[in-house]
Amino acid sequence: MIDPSTLPVTTALRVPSDSRYRGPMAHLELTAIYEPVEDGWVQARIEELPGVITAAPTSAEAREMLVDALVEYLASFAGEAPADAPGARRETLDLHVG
Repeated sequence: MIDPSTLPVTTALRVPSDSRYRGPMAHLELTAIYEPVEDGWVQARIEELPGVITAAPTSAEAREMLVDALVEYLASFAGEAPADAPGARRETLDLHVG
């Protein structure tokens, strides 16, 4: 049986602070929830993004799969952005998940 108190409760995404990025936020924290489910597996989900959910045999595997699920979730929005307004400037944000 899994002891929920031994499972990690948060994970973080960090936006690197370099010469290209001068915004007020250099750190984005999302809450990862790990819960025991049937057959001893661990369900992992991101509280702030209900569509990001997965499960695995161990909490370590669940965390890895949760990061993959988050990346896939964000990638699913590619191409859905509205057209740029005249004079708009684009910038790539480099997110490191880990």
